[in-house]
Amino acid sequence: MTQTTTRRDLLRFGTSAAAYAAGAAIVTGGVAIASEAKGALGISPALAKLLADRSAADETVDRWAAQWNAALHRVQTGGGALAKADLETLSDREDAVYAPVLDCDDAIEAFPCTTLSDLHAKMEHIGRTGSIGGNSDAIYASLLADVRRLTGEGR
Repeated sequence: MTQTTTRRDLLRFGTSAAAYAAGAAIVTGGVAIASEAKGALGISPALAKLLADRSAADETVDRWAAQWNAALHRVQTGGGALAKADLETLSDREDAVYAPVLDCDDAIEAFPCTTLSDLHAKMEHIGRTGSIGGNSDAIYASLLADVRRLTGEGR
């Protein structure tokens, strides 16, 4: 089956796409237009840094966990006093290793988004990591404030 595309088809497609875009902007209270006007092509540098810091903190946790698991395996397989001492040392560092992760999550969850790209990145992060601190009320309040800011209600 073949189809010949005419100018009328192209015009119909173009007007349909424009109508859809206009409708989407109206339905969302102008959020799409406002974000595009601000040049929201990527996330803000401040949020990008927080997300990069969180990624680095994850890598630190992963390295610590690998060392801890190896030490635990040595203890379980009769590694002796040295293996137990290594495991205790690693266990003592657990809070210090996880603290940057929690700090980054708190900062990301509280970040005041001013573009849809920021809000998308923030929500994606929260959806991927969950709320380790368990403060879902504060996260909800932060997201609601972001939406109000983006729709102009918070001004």
